[in-house]
Amino acid sequence: MLLHYIKMAIRNFQAGRLIFAGSLITISLGTLCISLLITFVHNELSTDKFHDRSDDIYMTTIQESDRSRPSSFSPSGILNFDHRDYPEIENLVTLMKYREGEARLIRSESTFLPGVLVADSTFFEIFDFPLLRGDEKTVLSDPNSAIITGQYARTVFGDTDPMGEPVTVIADETTLYTIRGVIKDPPPNSSVTFDIILPSHSAQFNRHGADFLLAGSGFNKEAFSEKISDIGEVHVQFTDSKTDIIPFTDIYFSGDKLSGDSYLISRYGDRTAIFILIVIIAVIAVISALNFSNLQIININSWIKNIGVTIINGAGRRQILVQRIVEFMLIVILSAFIVTLAFLYVLPYFNNLTNIPLDPLPWNILLLNGGILFILALFALIYPAVLSFRVPAIVGLKNNILSGRYLYRQKLILTAQFALTIILFVSSVVVGKQLSLMLDKDLGFRDENIARMKFFPFRVAAGSREERMKELEEREANYQYILNELNANPAIAGFCRGDSPLEPFSMPWKLRGVDDDYETYSGLGVTPGYDELLGLDIVEGRFFDEERDRSRESKVVINQSAKNHWNIDDPEDVFLVNRYWEVMMDDFEIIGVVRDFNFEHLSARPQPLIMVFFDDMNLDFLIRF
Repeated sequence: MLLHYIKMAIRNFQAGRLIFAGSLITISLGTLCISLLITFVHNELSTDKFHDRSDDIYMTTIQESDRSRPSSFSPSGILNFDHRDYPEIENLVTLMKYREGEARLIRSESTFLPGVLVADSTFFEIFDFPLLRGDEKTVLSDPNSAIITGQYARTVFGDTDPMGEPVTVIADETTLYTIRGVIKDPPPNSSVTFDIILPSHSAQFNRHGADFLLAGSGFNKEAFSEKISDIGEVHVQFTDSKTDIIPFTDIYFSGDKLSGDSYLISRYGDRTAIFILIVIIAVIAVISALNFSNLQIININSWIKNIGVTIINGAGRRQILVQRIVEFMLIVILSAFIVTLAFLYVLPYFNNLTNIPLDPLPWNILLLNGGILFILALFALIYPAVLSFRVPAIVGLKNNILSGRYLYRQKLILTAQFALTIILFVSSVVVGKQLSLMLDKDLGFRDENIARMKFFPFRVAAGSREERMKELEEREANYQYILNELNANPAIAGFCRGDSPLEPFSMPWKLRGVDDDYETYSGLGVTPGYDELLGLDIVEGRFFDEERDRSRESKVVINQSAKNHWNIDDPEDVFLVNRYWEVMMDDFEIIGVVRDFNFEHLSARPQPLIMVFFDDMNLDFLIRF
């Protein structure tokens, strides 16, 4: 019997092949857009929730003043904080991060630039990153062991088994490690990413980190925050600070609330963008359902005639309903396979657009697409089905269905469909223009043909005085060699050292002699010539000069937004104070004001910026070709 219904469905599709093709294309395209967006939205909303006890994990933060933004903090390393003194805390792990390019991994004669995560031996007791090979209970206890992700192992070792292979990692120190573990690549909904993991006790690591606490059952966040609120007062730099914790699952959407001075979090999410995408999903769903429904109504005359013929031949309404259901399910199943194949083809391009490596299982994609199609088609077919059963067969034989009140309803549906389509189209144009603006807008500094690279990572002085002096002489000789080579290369138009203008650090500042408390502001470490290389416009005073200024001197250059923020009339009459450096440096003199340039997302207005002169070897080289 089922085979009979399928044959009849195929005949009906062939009889109205134009309507069938249009219906298939309409609902498939709508479902493809919806499934891609749902996959992205689900990935965003589920970020960091794949850990078994994600709701019990908290990151410690510190806020230097009531007006500054909290930043990630490691009280166990700076304040000798011991989590065992608090019964409500089960465990603690300290994490530090080196971004790609800040540390080097050397195997044989090949050099790689991995993202390096530095962790305590308790890492696997708190986070659930599956270890594919190795013993998670002991691998980070051995100071000579390292863990590598499966994908990066293929990059470094190719087809060679990485287990037991030696590698050299150059960070703050040069250390020899042996690969003792292979870990599964961090999923796309992880805000913490890495290529290799090193034990924190294997070397000296000079990186800003954070403590992650694992709370026990019945944990009271407010009560615990009150307990640790003033533990920073024992440190000279944090006398008026407030220590707190933030739920791990809240960090991803707190980028606008936290100070951007930690590299632990690879990227932050935007709740507003997620809300907009959900609205777009709803609009696309309504448009697709209405369009599919309209195409079925166009073919309603044929439906009614078929119903009349089948009734004359002795069929009941049950058989007619089953026939419609079979046709409905055939469309859903066929569309599900088409959309799934299209999804797999489009996904790499979608990942390039979002910069997130989404990789759902094909089976899950098929189920998602099938569910979306079923819901869209079900809602789309309600009105045509009701109409086909309510209209007498004699009316269908006279081709008089789309008249009177039925025509009025059809006009309403078409009007709603076109209105939503126009809204979505106009929104797409606006978003496209906004994207073009962000890609093409003048940022206020020269960025063409400029490359950034690091020749000298930060090194911690170690060994005897003679060994330290010898290493310093070697670094200075290499540094001078680099300068000579850059100066002699005819392809290089200029170079300097300094932070990328798009990656400022954050520190608390305020004006001297005012009652206002410290606030968190962005800063850049620069050297003389930075302004010329990037084409910055000095509107008042001057920039740093090699003959008149020296590294780490109490002088700064600010931007116009900082001047306006502090209501400064004459920069020579005011001084700035840094919360961290006030115990070791004088008040900072403002020697110049630079025209505002965009160093943050273009959706934000230019914010205050403080530039300091740091003549450190480990600063990045900015080279203009």
